[in-house]
Amino acid sequence: VKANREELSPQQIQQARQMGIESVIDRNRARQDAEDLYKAGAGKFGTDEKTFNAIFARR
Repeated sequence: VKANREELSPQQIQQARQMGIESVIDRNRARQDAEDLYKAGAGKFGTDEKTFNAIFARR
């Protein structure tokens, strides 16, 4: 079963091996995900499970 998420292609895996993992990481997206998770969890009373599920299911 494949979820609606972005997986590394064989070409991206090879690129990561040759150039380092930084070549396939989107730091801006990772930073935004971290901010969204904080706001949905530690940054508020209770948690917003919808945000957690959306981010973890897609990455």
